[in-house]
Amino acid sequence: MANRSLCGKNIFFIGIGGSSMSGLAMLLKKEGYNVSGSDMQTSVKTEHLEESGIKVFIGHSADNLVSCNAQTVVYTAAIADTNPELCYAREKGIPLMKRSELVGLIMRRYKNAVGISGTKGKTTSTSLLSTVLIECGKEPSCLIGGTSKNLRSNYRVGTGDVIVAESCEYQDSFLDFAPTVAVILNVELEHTDYFKSMEQLEESFVRFAEMIPEDGLAVGSADCKTTVEILSRVARPKVTFGIKNEADYMAKNITTNKDGTLSCDIYVKGEYKCRADVPIYGEHNAYNVLATLAVTDYFGIPTEEAVNAMKAYQGTGRRFDYYGSVGGADVYDDYAHTPDEYRAVISAARGLCPTRLITIFQPHTFSRSIDFFDETVDAFADCDKVIMLDIYAAREIDDGRIHSRDFADAMQKKGYDAMYLPKYEEVADYVEQIARKGDIVLVIGAGHSNKLCEMIVARGEPTTQIHGD
Repeated sequence: MANRSLCGKNIFFIGIGGSSMSGLAMLLKKEGYNVSGSDMQTSVKTEHLEESGIKVFIGHSADNLVSCNAQTVVYTAAIADTNPELCYAREKGIPLMKRSELVGLIMRRYKNAVGISGTKGKTTSTSLLSTVLIECGKEPSCLIGGTSKNLRSNYRVGTGDVIVAESCEYQDSFLDFAPTVAVILNVELEHTDYFKSMEQLEESFVRFAEMIPEDGLAVGSADCKTTVEILSRVARPKVTFGIKNEADYMAKNITTNKDGTLSCDIYVKGEYKCRADVPIYGEHNAYNVLATLAVTDYFGIPTEEAVNAMKAYQGTGRRFDYYGSVGGADVYDDYAHTPDEYRAVISAARGLCPTRLITIFQPHTFSRSIDFFDETVDAFADCDKVIMLDIYAAREIDDGRIHSRDFADAMQKKGYDAMYLPKYEEVADYVEQIARKGDIVLVIGAGHSNKLCEMIVARGEPTTQIHGD
């Protein structure tokens, strides 16, 4: 491995239980490094890491680095400057590496490196493309920001010359990457604690796309005005995909099957190719299908073969993830954390024609809740009942300006059946009381609200299917 800052064999990850960090930790473990790390709490991922022989400390302390004789410390943009492990590493001169820099070093080892970016849909597209490339014999390596049900993991070390990496824009992390193919699914103002304007966000995506070599490929949505503007500024080969506006790759005649999955006609440069039946929910996922086809076409995989390979896709953890039933009502979990994502997953749930849609919502971060308050309230208009959980703080501190009761109050003023009920045990009991056959219970949240799904179906019939964390 290129080794600019990976000094020594003892690598320590601060926040090792994170979606991306856990995969990177496992990857380095497989490559022979002595990997350890810390996190604030136990999770499915930390338990899996320990089962794989990686030492995980719960809680952050300088002593953790001392006991592991850390020689390189990997950290994410979410780690505060006051973190005791980060402070100790700086004080003692232990080499530091951002998570994004490590991903960039890994990507540079591959002839073909696909970076999938955008403000929504990244994890699904990365997981779907990974599945198709595997099914078509490309033996890719993969770094996914969630658990691929096909891989039973969030990473894969392949033997081919392709790597697919989810590429997050937060704090410009993806500018440390090294893509040869840059996919931009969409660009909307997000992470407003860092991006203060659309101009700043757009500039970051332009720089990301310009990182690809002259013989690389930029792929973007023709239905996103900002993405179109970004591509117009990038002097690289490029193709577009879309549903509404004319594009190189298009989905037409989109329908929802009886089981709620997606079907559509695929056109490439105006020519009809085939009908796609994809085991994925919601019309919004047609964009992820098209982005995948644009990349597989670049790698010489015939459209019909790629579409057929999509039938093997089993889904991604926390993306309309089925957990089981209670009182005859089906229970789903989704990681959505922006107003557009809320609308998309609610629409997907509505596509299953439930008698009632009971939605349990955990807002993500105080800054996002403040900046997108009205859009968030409006996004839940099509729900029959909304139960508000407390805001998930993530990296932020509650300064008292916003509370989940504010969402419940605003929804009630608009005539929604909304309530604030923060305790998981009480929510699970309440859902058990009101759920009935034909309902859908949809839990939306990017924190730990998936644990609530487990509690709810424990009162009914948990699925035997796998689901991610």
